[in-house]
Amino acid sequence: MLYNYNDILNLTNKKPLWHDECGVPRFCEFSPKEVNNIYAREVVLLLISCANCGKSFKVALSQSNMDLISYPRCDDVVDYDSIKFSNNIKSLHYGDPPYHKDISNGLCVGCTENCNDLYILEFWQKDVEWKRRKDLEGELC
Repeated sequence: MLYNYNDILNLTNKKPLWHDECGVPRFCEFSPKEVNNIYAREVVLLLISCANCGKSFKVALSQSNMDLISYPRCDDVVDYDSIKFSNNIKSLHYGDPPYHKDISNGLCVGCTENCNDLYILEFWQKDVEWKRRKDLEGELC
């Protein structure tokens, strides 16, 4: 379950435009430069929905060469290409949806469940500059 970020949300009556990788509500227009991971080499903006109430969210995921550090090290060498989103498009998954309330204004139980990953709204890759890959955008099965 992701944090509720009431300290941020209580500062405004505006609805977040999207959420970052940690479920932090974001109020700026989405850009791959705005994600939580400053080392990001690939960034996706996904449309997801809560598995319980169906509420939809725009959320970001990012991947970087630095993410290799978190993979278990055995005798095998982990190649960055093997974990790139662009090489594993069908395995994209956000996890728990951002914190939200149900229609009775209580915590939606879907906050503790995996989300439904629906659509890749934007796919970005960075070499020197960010480039959008529209060929990788679309519905997720």
